[in-house]
Amino acid sequence: MSRKLDNTQIITRELIKKKFEESLDTNKDEIISNDNKYNQFLHDFFENFSASLILKTLDLSDEELEKGIVGKGNDGGCDGLYLFVNEELVLDDTFLENIKKNPIIDVYIIQSKFETSFREDVFHKWKTVIENLMSLESFKTKDFRNRYNNDVLEFFERFHNTYLNLITKSPTINFKFYYVSLGNEVHDNVLQLANETK
Repeated sequence: MSRKLDNTQIITRELIKKKFEESLDTNKDEIISNDNKYNQFLHDFFENFSASLILKTLDLSDEELEKGIVGKGNDGGCDGLYLFVNEELVLDDTFLENIKKNPIIDVYIIQSKFETSFREDVFHKWKTVIENLMSLESFKTKDFRNRYNNDVLEFFERFHNTYLNLITKSPTINFKFYYVSLGNEVHDNVLQLANETK
């Protein structure tokens, strides 16, 4: 038996749905009338919406936000992956040569689920992603194409290039994990896994 939503969850869900429907410009009637399409587009909107709120203070453009959305299957539990050096977004063409000593590398890992709970499997996936991301040698020798989609693999490569480019400048790496859902209660097992990820 599923748990009833409380007022906060209902209001939040309806506000997000309304914002999503207002964002539709083409094929609006077709999307709204088809449950499968609606739910898929709503999930995609929620991924972008979540990332925009989390990264709001970093003032990214819509295009920059979109480039970090990687959640489309084989994403390792990551709907959004963003790399910053000294609070500046790093893309493939970012120039790093003028970065001074002791730079701060921030890796934002975002999982967004338009559902009313938090699941344990997200944390298990994140542990594996971090192990693979930090293993510079195995990334060169193993074929991860069956495990991760191209966007995730490109992020891994961008991270490795950035880290190795800045290695002589003694960078500090911060991993920032965000799990977004409509849930308002966290099971003890999920909380324990979240604490282990810190």
